[in-house]
Amino acid sequence: MHSAPAVSYPVGRSHFQAAVVVALTGLTALVLLVWCAESEVTDHRHGLAALLWLVCSVWMAWHWWRTPPATLAWDGRGWSWSDAVTNRVVQPEVVLDFQGGLLLRLRDLVDGQVIWAWPDRRSQWPRWAAFRRALYSPRPAGANR
Repeated sequence: MHSAPAVSYPVGRSHFQAAVVVALTGLTALVLLVWCAESEVTDHRHGLAALLWLVCSVWMAWHWWRTPPATLAWDGRGWSWSDAVTNRVVQPEVVLDFQGGLLLRLRDLVDGQVIWAWPDRRSQWPRWAAFRRALYSPRPAGANR
């Protein structure tokens, strides 16, 4: 059995991730507004919930903004993650698959650290299909998985 051909894919600030952040922020804001509107009295719980919403929304946006550009590569034997500082051997796991965007959990095979990545089709659409095939293809014996 043959493995998927070698492919590398840019992973960094993702339009897919930004859409998820905007959707979650908007949906939670709507829930908060409905809760406030339906309550007979607005009290400290509403203010605390609004503060929590603001902190979480800012944290999600900040995390998205600080996502470093990197490359996730399959060489036919294993996966590697490379950014400006490190090069790691990783094991990818698809957590969410929306066809045009993915949420991947990348476990470093040396120290066990986890990296979350949000690759999307818009980053490099000509290589998207090859990248997805490599993620889902069976691994040859001895490959990192």
